[in-house]
Amino acid sequence: MIDATRRPRHRHGANRHAGMHNRRRVQRQEDLANRYREQGQYTRAEPLLRRALARAERLFGPDDFDVASILNNLGMLYKFQGRYAEAEPLYRRALTIVERMRGPDHPEVASIYHNLGGLEHARGRFALGEPMARRSVAIREHALGPEHPDVAADKAALAALLDGQGKFEEAQALYWQAIAVFERAFGLEDLELSFSFNNLAAIEDARGNHTEAERLYRRALAIKEQTGSATVMASLLIVSFAPTVLFLLIGGVAVDRFSRIKIMLVSDVVRGTVASGVAVLAMCNLLQIWQLYLLNLIFGIVDAFFQPAYSATIPDLVPGEDLPSANALSSLGVQAGRIAGPALGAAVIAVGGTPLAFALNGLTFFIAAVLLAPLRGRSAPHAVESPQGQITAPMMFADLREGIGTVLATPWLWITILVSALSNVTLAGPYSVALPFRVDDTWHADIGTLGLLYALFPIGCVIGGLWLGWGAQLHQRGLLIYAGLIGAGLMLSMFGLPVPFVVLGFAAIVNGAALEVGSLAWTSLLQQRIPHDKLGRVASVDALGSFALIPIGYALAGWATEMLGAPPVLVIGGGLTVVVAALVLIGHPAIRGLD
Repeated sequence: MIDATRRPRHRHGANRHAGMHNRRRVQRQEDLANRYREQGQYTRAEPLLRRALARAERLFGPDDFDVASILNNLGMLYKFQGRYAEAEPLYRRALTIVERMRGPDHPEVASIYHNLGGLEHARGRFALGEPMARRSVAIREHALGPEHPDVAADKAALAALLDGQGKFEEAQALYWQAIAVFERAFGLEDLELSFSFNNLAAIEDARGNHTEAERLYRRALAIKEQTGSATVMASLLIVSFAPTVLFLLIGGVAVDRFSRIKIMLVSDVVRGTVASGVAVLAMCNLLQIWQLYLLNLIFGIVDAFFQPAYSATIPDLVPGEDLPSANALSSLGVQAGRIAGPALGAAVIAVGGTPLAFALNGLTFFIAAVLLAPLRGRSAPHAVESPQGQITAPMMFADLREGIGTVLATPWLWITILVSALSNVTLAGPYSVALPFRVDDTWHADIGTLGLLYALFPIGCVIGGLWLGWGAQLHQRGLLIYAGLIGAGLMLSMFGLPVPFVVLGFAAIVNGAALEVGSLAWTSLLQQRIPHDKLGRVASVDALGSFALIPIGYALAGWATEMLGAPPVLVIGGGLTVVVAALVLIGHPAIRGLD
């Protein structure tokens, strides 16, 4: 059956005379506890909620609205732990406070009635829970209207209680009403739909309608897989990442053998076609999880060819003196996408759901292909075209050995690729894994604070790109590359220190700017120092070496954060980056002499 709990909205009408600082502190503690509860870390959540409750009662009095909110959340925690007898008095005390403060017909009152009904559902006392769930539906339907998603959730919870009593006719009607609202509000792939379809399937199965039950079960499972599984999400990322790693070196060989523009053009057409096909499947409600795996697999393979081709094409199209500006302009587009992309994607999904998102994604690839088409006659001036457009296995391996040999024969090249791989362990791991825990555990801030910090990094990249792209020529590029790593390491370490938040915002911007300056200096160095007929292969080796260790960095950062806490991991990761980059810069003449 569905989980008939619903977290109520709270914290309206706060007692301003109690001190907003203390109130925010209590609320942050409650939010962190709720985060732990949602992650299943109940033993960490309970003491936080108990401390928050004691503090709120002491500072604001026993009948304060924040006290009711904590009581409600502590009740939910006990319900998830199976401590039903302890949960019920907490819910009822919260209900008494909220009814007195808001009145008996306020939606917040309905939230607690909803949770009381869910508690009785968990205890198997369906008849006792039914009047509570009906009261929740009545209050919220009157206040919000029948088309509100919260009303639909109340109806689904009531249906679960009726289902438990064998009142199948009314339960089915309520489930279908809830499904209609969820589909209109959230699209065809919302997790609430999965719960409702699963429960409808159970009713049909109990009635002996096994064919219809199987259809509904499959629908519920498809939605669950596409929206509610962290394992599925992780495996989708792996399916996308793995073929890129496996095919990068082959992609580099192809880039130096065939027209780079044509490789990019074909890549965009393939990706646009696949994304558009997925959009059609989603629109027809035929999208299944294996199709998403296939989509990510194709994108991963295509990226292994597109990325080296793109890196090697810029010096074919742009005069050498304009390369810094061209690279900076290209990077600005990427960083603008990092800044605006999440908000834009959320807005698109909110308007048209998953089908529109995939359709627009496919359209962008077709637009890119149209823009590339006029350039398809311009091949790399030094590329070795294969006879009849074919390449044999011995030719491919010979080209691959030549590309790797070029890297190994150039000290500044293989040393910097190795240092970049290590820095992805010491920088990317703490940045992605430890920083969210630092925001939660130490600053007791919400997800918006973490989002702000992550948004400041690409803003720094934009600033660094603008600064570096302003000039026509770059000098002392070895110093720029390694100074960028040193600066990024110093700024990351600051996130582990007890400094004001405004200082951390500045550190995030400087971190992004430093990495961008080093990255652009490195890109122009490859484009100008590596022969054009080998640039695709060298770029693929560089890309492979640079991010091959990222998964190891994530794993090590996760282990270290659990053992040491987030602040030491951030300080150590940044410090190691500084030490390694400084030692290489000072100790190797090939690096110091790069210009």
